Amino acid sequence: MYSKKIAYFSMGSGIYNDFLTYGGGLEILAGDMIKEVIDNPTVYPMTFFHLLWKKGYGLQRLNDRGEIRDEESSNANYTNFVEDTGKEVTVTVFGRTIHVKIWKLKNGPVYYLDTDLEVNGDLANISHNLYGGAWNDSEKERIAQEIVLGVGGIRAIAALGLKIDGYHYNDGHPAFAGLELISQRMRLYKEQDPNLGDNEAFERAWRHVKERTAFTTHTNVPAGNESHPIDMMIEVGANVGLSYQQLERIGGNPFGMTVASLRLSSMANGVSRIQVIAARDMWHWVSGAPNIIAITNGVHKPTWQHPDIARAFEHKDVDGIHEAHQACKRELIDLIEQKTGVKFKEDKFLIAFARRATEYKRWNLIFRERERFEYLIREYGIQIVFAGKAHRHDQHGKRYISEIYHLSQQYPNNVVFLEGYDIALAQKLVAGADIWLNNPRVPLEACGTSGMKAAMNGTLNVSTLDGWWREAAQHGINGWNIGNGEYGTAFQDENDAKALMHLLKYEVLPTYENKPVWKNMMYASIVTSNQYSTSRMVEEYFVNLYNYLRT
Repeated sequence: MYSKKIAYFSMGSGIYNDFLTYGGGLEILAGDMIKEVIDNPTVYPMTFFHLLWKKGYGLQRLNDRGEIRDEESSNANYTNFVEDTGKEVTVTVFGRTIHVKIWKLKNGPVYYLDTDLEVNGDLANISHNLYGGAWNDSEKERIAQEIVLGVGGIRAIAALGLKIDGYHYNDGHPAFAGLELISQRMRLYKEQDPNLGDNEAFERAWRHVKERTAFTTHTNVPAGNESHPIDMMIEVGANVGLSYQQLERIGGNPFGMTVASLRLSSMANGVSRIQVIAARDMWHWVSGAPNIIAITNGVHKPTWQHPDIARAFEHKDVDGIHEAHQACKRELIDLIEQKTGVKFKEDKFLIAFARRATEYKRWNLIFRERERFEYLIREYGIQIVFAGKAHRHDQHGKRYISEIYHLSQQYPNNVVFLEGYDIALAQKLVAGADIWLNNPRVPLEACGTSGMKAAMNGTLNVSTLDGWWREAAQHGINGWNIGNGEYGTAFQDENDAKALMHLLKYEVLPTYENKPVWKNMMYASIVTSNQYSTSRMVEEYFVNLYNYLRT
């Protein structure tokens, strides 16, 4: 058992399918970590803090013209999962006192912060929509949410009487926790020495907080690293008593949440080896930042590996793994028919592509070489199922989904898009597809944990050499690589599209028809996935990250 008690802050977590406190991979990762801690309560002394999103991330529906309509979801059944602690804290937003109720996950050390209280009036909706959507001013809404998470989370620790030795921020969203810790420490120093100057108290408090804080950076895409004007932060109330100049020292101006998180931390990590290389290059200019080390993500095996596949693998039954996979494939095909009316064929090759809809993930890469794609339909009857969501403000991402919808109309028996991407649908996809297609533009993928989930079910990865796959890939043994991993060329998309078509025609599909070889590759894929579990990842956090925090 580790002795250092860690408080982990994240905007949300994906623990249960119907507990809608998750949107995408960032929250699913936090949920997998939580489940690993729940499985090993005496080993990993971690406590988690999130917001209790009453409306979740939202739903997206397609009309018959392929246009996306955003709909609000409802997390109305949240009391099935959490219990009232009887505790609350307050934060200040726009100069008003906002009451924050604290809930606890019934079966684990996870606390949820809730502003949806009558006393808060028109600001009760701060904790309604994950990543915003209730206010006209989305940036101020985001700042208010991050105040509740960071400032409210730190105050919740005291209200609950928890003993915490170190703090961990999952991405830049919780950075205001560091501001609150500094503010509290400054007041303590001044109480101890009334003659202590404000700047000296600030510098000492910053050093104290930094020595006890760790940070995980995920995305290497600039749009995924938010920043806010300092004047706006002060207006909303994120400064918690710190001056304009002190905020600027920590996060720059505009105040970068990732910049601040780096300067507030003594230990930092990225989520795959190649992502760390890109992150170091991206943030090399940030003075006072710690070295960013690599702790590649992992996934929770009991959640994502189908039990029949797990049993067959445990007995080293290669044929049994394939039989269990085929049963999963039939379930996926039935689900596709139920949702779309399209009946895929079990004996034909089934590709899954499921992830957030954004430009660098290149949803349409497989269609760039249209004649070659149509050849694969004619000769092999390939079938492709797409699933995913775009951020409600990402119009480009929504256009990619609409494009896939229109392509599904052109190829109605071979291409489908499934609405309502969630944990339950993801479990069906990773276990039932023949290959998991992942073709981000290198090196922009953070990790790509969905590929790990596919691998542990014997679903073979076909991926560009980015994220976790760059570490795990053994071409032709446990999956296949698209291209050679080069990036930064003017013809990267064109080259990768050609490489994908060549790979499918001359390597992947011929191997699919050679069932003994395919089955062995499925087994090798599962073997590879064993090193990409949360049990390994959380262990690395304690050994390589938390171990170096001061208490």
